[in-house]
Amino acid sequence: MEKRKGKASGYVSFFIVMFILCTFMYSKGEKSNTGNNIAPYNFSSINYDGLDENTLDLLSRELNVDINEDNKDEISLFNAIYKNSNLNDQQKNTFYGYYSVVEDIVNLDKNRAYDSFSRVSVKYAERDSKISSNVLGDYDYGSGTINIYGNDTDNNILLHEGVHCLFTNASNVSLPRAFQEGMTELITNEYYSNDPFYEGYTYPLEVSYVKMLCELVGTDKVLQAYVSGDYSLIYRDMDKYNNGSEMSNYKILDVYEDAFNNIDHLGDARYSNEDRKKAYNLIDDVYKKKYGGESKDFKYLHELSAAGFEEDATEFFSNYIFYYGVLEKAYISNHLKADFPNSNTVKFSERHFVLKK
Repeated sequence: MEKRKGKASGYVSFFIVMFILCTFMYSKGEKSNTGNNIAPYNFSSINYDGLDENTLDLLSRELNVDINEDNKDEISLFNAIYKNSNLNDQQKNTFYGYYSVVEDIVNLDKNRAYDSFSRVSVKYAERDSKISSNVLGDYDYGSGTINIYGNDTDNNILLHEGVHCLFTNASNVSLPRAFQEGMTELITNEYYSNDPFYEGYTYPLEVSYVKMLCELVGTDKVLQAYVSGDYSLIYRDMDKYNNGSEMSNYKILDVYEDAFNNIDHLGDARYSNEDRKKAYNLIDDVYKKKYGGESKDFKYLHELSAAGFEEDATEFFSNYIFYYGVLEKAYISNHLKADFPNSNTVKFSERHFVLKK
């Protein structure tokens, strides 16, 4: 549940940094999957707690949206933030920005999110000896506390941890770390970053990995696993194309998780290089059997996320981006999908920036 740095600037090697410095001043500027309208998981309407039309109207003004019969539940969810005395106005305004996330991801468990928003607090804390120097922030689901370590004037850390707060509940709190962090950062990037397609600062491998899973089993299924906590939705889909092989689909995904955790110094590697190579090849086989071939988007993400299997993940990742560019493809945000309806791989210096929300 934490926002990290460290892999940060390390994932852009020296020659890329120099390349950016030379091109940034004139490079900055402003395939869609189907919509995320799958059947809601364990969804029931918000408990309104006596929410009247005047309060709904007030919330709609805070959120800058018009009220209609279809969005009352979405608007009502933010009453939890409005009433939360633990938050100051700036923090509330930041969290109001999650409306577009709630509007798009309809399988969000809104009742549980309401409970989380009702009790969340933000603490700007000093990092003690138990907190690694590369941890920028974390969200403690048990206490409902977001801890921010260090400077966060642009609210990037708060936004990431707030997405954790929005989605984390008793059913999904134990999801595999890399999957959970990758999805959280992907959502944060697509909705709140002015550089939404390039993740080179905090969770580059994890974001590449979950994008690869979106290509493999579909974004809707990956989102449902993230929201519900049922990680088996992903590897059971893979079972249709890799049933009875020498490595189970659960183990294939665990090999990736293990590699990313090892890079983050969260434990010794449990799998050998031979296991990693086998997992890499088998996940490629699953894709080809399912779709009858290999797409350029899957190939790009399959190779990029495998940086975690390399001796020097930083160098491999940065070299890959430098030579092959940035894949511009939106997976979750409907607004971003509308602005970028076609996937495209562009040079690093020519990637598109968008107006930060």
